[in-house]
Amino acid sequence: MNKNESRKIKNLTKYNINQLETRILGACNSLTSQELNSYFRKLNSNTLILGVGGSGVVSHFAKRILTNKNDIVVKSLNVLDIYEEPLVLYQNVVAFTYGNKNHGITKALKEGKKNNLNTYIVTHSDKTSKQHNIISYNSDVDSEYSFISIASTLAPMTLMLKYYLSIDGREFEQLIQTILKDKSIPEIKLNNQNFEIMSCAKTKSAEVLLETTMTEAGIGIPIIHNKYEYCHGRSTLSHHYSTNLIYLINGEPSELDKLLLELLKPYYEHIYIIHVNNYQDKIINEFALTYKCLLFCHQLAAKKDMELSRVNYCRPIVKTAYYYNGEFV
Repeated sequence: MNKNESRKIKNLTKYNINQLETRILGACNSLTSQELNSYFRKLNSNTLILGVGGSGVVSHFAKRILTNKNDIVVKSLNVLDIYEEPLVLYQNVVAFTYGNKNHGITKALKEGKKNNLNTYIVTHSDKTSKQHNIISYNSDVDSEYSFISIASTLAPMTLMLKYYLSIDGREFEQLIQTILKDKSIPEIKLNNQNFEIMSCAKTKSAEVLLETTMTEAGIGIPIIHNKYEYCHGRSTLSHHYSTNLIYLINGEPSELDKLLLELLKPYYEHIYIIHVNNYQDKIINEFALTYKCLLFCHQLAAKKDMELSRVNYCRPIVKTAYYYNGEFV
């Protein structure tokens, strides 16, 4: 789909969400589990993962998968952080980039190459490279046109989930279809634009998607709390300011979850609990939780009569900063 075609669609975000299953399964079916194993099993030593925006969500999900499946040390970094990281401790750097046109990613990979790291790019683009290992999930399915990443976030996440589970064909498709059919999220009661997000390591991808999407789309002002750090003074914020809480739970609620949710009732205008416990595996739960957070953002935008795919963004800054290609350090 190109920009002109997208203009003909009345509610582009809704269209993109309806096309999500076709797009992410199309991307995943472009690579078999055997091919994914041949790529990702090579990462058998300390690895850095890079991603920006929607790809930053993917990088945190990939970190969890590679840590668990490959039994290695993995760290997810912001692009600028690679210049301060002791690269001698790592052997690989993996970058997630939908179009493979991100200048920050390109420069960060060059930094990795300069320090003798093995460099990998996971991308929807089918571009070849003599410098880096390219893992392309390009398919014949029409591409997404959207300001906020939808399929371009969920497709590479699905690819990593497929690698983690090592299943192909109908069994994997049924799992994805089951996840996408569950659209149960709390109903939003629009009052103010301040949102605090309560999260932990098990909900990191969902947390990052919420913060990134709400900020980039301008649909809310998000503040992230780690659940335990909240016990150490962060409750002062809600004591002084009117705000909403989004509480993320992966799996069975912990004793800390139960305590906080009981204590916090008087201090927030609304508490939205986004919880997934449908699957025994917490990584599958995290994928489903991230998807539900996307739906939550879609509902929030709709309440404000806004669209995630068509965002009224700050053009002067975007035209200058987004395409910046100078020195980063």
